[in-house]
Amino acid sequence: MVCAWGRADYCAADVAESSEIWGAISNGLQMSLRLEKGEYLVSQDFTGTARIRNTTHEIIHLAEYYPDADFEVIATTTDGKSVPLTEYGKRLLEPPEILGVRTAEIPAGGQIERTVSVGKRFRFEAGQTYFIRMKRKFQLPQERGFGEVVSNVVTIRIH
Repeated sequence: MVCAWGRADYCAADVAESSEIWGAISNGLQMSLRLEKGEYLVSQDFTGTARIRNTTHEIIHLAEYYPDADFEVIATTTDGKSVPLTEYGKRLLEPPEILGVRTAEIPAGGQIERTVSVGKRFRFEAGQTYFIRMKRKFQLPQERGFGEVVSNVVTIRIH
């Protein structure tokens, strides 16, 4: 049996709903979001794993600062309302202090994986269900502007 991420030892039952699904392709990139569980405690800090894959036949380069600044995490309630941000989440909306930028090279057909904070960004409430997704902006080749890749949506429950 082959489960999420193409590994027989890592089945969908071990991860949150929809973790093996990828978002739409955007300018040759595609992103998947995976959480370890589908349920968390209200005060629990938890992370998500973002995988970005290159669906083109060329190398793609992504500028990186650090994962929490590179990825926008979106959390909404079941009725579509945005979840309020914590102070940490608000700070991430400010332009990052550029201390050092590195470049991630994604080979043709390859992918990269980054761990991104989720739980400490938002003021989740106990007893609620939320939808989580991520966005990642990137510069297009030949300085043609910027693109954005969006992950699948993962459903979580907060206790």
